[in-house]
Amino acid sequence: MKRKPTEYDFLSFAYNIGFRYYDNGIMRNKDNSKAGMYLKSDFITDEQKQKLVDKFGDWVGFFKAQSQYAPESIKPIIMLKSQKEYDKMFHVEQSPV
Repeated sequence: MKRKPTEYDFLSFAYNIGFRYYDNGIMRNKDNSKAGMYLKSDFITDEQKQKLVDKFGDWVGFFKAQSQYAPESIKPIIMLKSQKEYDKMFHVEQSPV
């Protein structure tokens, strides 16, 4: 099983490649478990996306947020997946703690 990058690794790398965000937090699943940490911005370039994928691989996900009151306003979100979400992608059994 691959080790999860730290949130500090994620934030510092995003900053170093010029990705600027105005909102961050924890994204949760329907069962209220942690899905990962997200960063929301006004834009992301294809070059920044590629650098994030090269550095974090399957740990990073890209989404779009659309405002309920301004549907024409679509904001990019990048997410560093939690260990549980990463394991789900590869159907890894989780041992009880």
